[in-house]
Amino acid sequence: MSDEKTQLETIYYWWGKAEASLFAAQRELEAGDRALAINRLYYTCFYAVSAVLLHQGLTFAKHSAVKAMFHRHLVNTGLVDRKWSGHYTGLFENRHEADYLPFVAFKAEYVQLQIEETKSFLAELAYLLPPRSNEGTE
Repeated sequence: MSDEKTQLETIYYWWGKAEASLFAAQRELEAGDRALAINRLYYTCFYAVSAVLLHQGLTFAKHSAVKAMFHRHLVNTGLVDRKWSGHYTGLFENRHEADYLPFVAFKAEYVQLQIEETKSFLAELAYLLPPRSNEGTE
């Protein structure tokens, strides 16, 4: 297997995790666990951004580094609209509060809005991904 094919598979592995996390967020909201839904929404964005950065040849071990490189390589360069900077950063902060602070609660309407915004976020990033298949090029 070529390095290019391995990289493509890894990119779409992370993208698949993003899509699965988005589905899980909706499921958790419907089950009444809004904090876990927020957690899954953050991870949706984290995995999607990781996939796009990997396509650019960038990998990072820390969440803060992925967030910083999202701003530097995607937002500040104009590849991604600035409004998504606030969305990703907001979910980063919400997830931190939900995971580490007691008694944090999110309204169902807020979480549903974040789900819809995250769907749009994925759509915005999807065009930055490589084609899924290299069939016929080998």
